Amino acid sequence: MIGDTYSALTLIGAPALLTNATSVLLLSTANRLGRSVDRARVLGKSLIEEPQADNSIELRGQVRIANRRVLLTIRAISTLYLAVGAFAGSTLAAFLSALIPRATLAYEATVAVTIGTGVLGFAALTVAAALLVRESHLAFLLLRSETAQHGEIRSPERLF
Repeated sequence: MIGDTYSALTLIGAPALLTNATSVLLLSTANRLGRSVDRARVLGKSLIEEPQADNSIELRGQVRIANRRVLLTIRAISTLYLAVGAFAGSTLAAFLSALIPRATLAYEATVAVTIGTGVLGFAALTVAAALLVRESHLAFLLLRSETAQHGEIRSPERLF
């Protein structure tokens, strides 16, 4: 009986913990989106105010990078919402499987749903993390471009 209780708690606890962790990442990503949108607006406004400036080519490239960051962050948020929903569904299915007698078709179905939604949530979390890595790289490129434009850093090697 203790082994069954422990197994049930483990089956419920893992997706619940992943739901919480994904929610924290989602909150952080929403903050990143706000900062990315603000930066894209500032760069866009600079381009509109001075379309013929000497640095307009660099500025256009920075606007493209900033817009790409916003799109990647939105995709990451959407994917994280999918992950949270999948982990929540997995938690619910795991809870239901703990209430259903073993060796029944209903038990096997709830375990299959638990595993399936858990795998879906993990895959979505992995995709979102990859999108955020790409967005971070673009943020670095944007920072490097802006600092080089202002002459603060003469060579990219000095950033490391």
